[in-house]
Amino acid sequence: MNTSDTYTLCLFGSRASSGGDLTIEFSVNGGAWLSLETKNNINVLAEVPSLSPNDQGELVIDARIGNANGYGFLGAIELVED
Repeated sequence: MNTSDTYTLCLFGSRASSGGDLTIEFSVNGGAWLSLETKNNINVLAEVPSLSPNDQGELVIDARIGNANGYGFLGAIELVED
């Protein structure tokens, strides 16, 4: 990626479920954690705008389980140049 450009990252996850919480959490480039509930999700995205790549042209995405069930779902990642 071009280090002088900015990007918007969109993440999507979904799982048809009648069970409990299926939240996943993301952080980009060491920033704040963003939550996405994936249970029965059909249209909600986790969106992180105005991201700048590091000096190597990378965006570092960390993900973790954000619920007591021990799992979550990630179905799509979209990166758009601003």
